Amino acid sequence: MEPLFTKTYTHLLPFNLLTTQTLCECLQITFPEGQTSVFRKKPLNCKDHRELISPKPPVGFKLNTYNQVFIEKHGFIAHLSVLDLLFNEGPQAANLLKQAKI
Repeated sequence: MEPLFTKTYTHLLPFNLLTTQTLCECLQITFPEGQTSVFRKKPLNCKDHRELISPKPPVGFKLNTYNQVFIEKHGFIAHLSVLDLLFNEGPQAANLLKQAKI
């Protein structure tokens, strides 16, 4: 995570791309290198997962319970950052995401 906090960015896009790339590396999944050149309301020839990152209420993403630091005190807290999953489960985080129900 260090590269995310050691450089200053003047634009949000490069920071967002580095954040996504860093998280993909941590989860040991392939970072999608291609970028679109045109915005389309309905993308062609691919799945549209943009609604999964909406600030609106969750749209049915169900992740199995995993170990959290204060689970004994507060119970399992769902819908936290992927960083919570990575820091608590380490290499197992990718497997938990694969088992998630969308």
